[in-house]
Amino acid sequence: MSAYWNDVFGGAKSLAIGLSITAREFFKPVITMQ
Repeated sequence: MSAYWNDVFGGAKSLAIGLSITAREFFKPVITMQ
């Protein structure tokens, strides 16, 4: 059961990291175009 929660939290953490990188890369061109 602990391995299951380890996978759940590990996936959520990697998802949050991926979203933060995606958001940062998404807003960067908007700043450079201006």
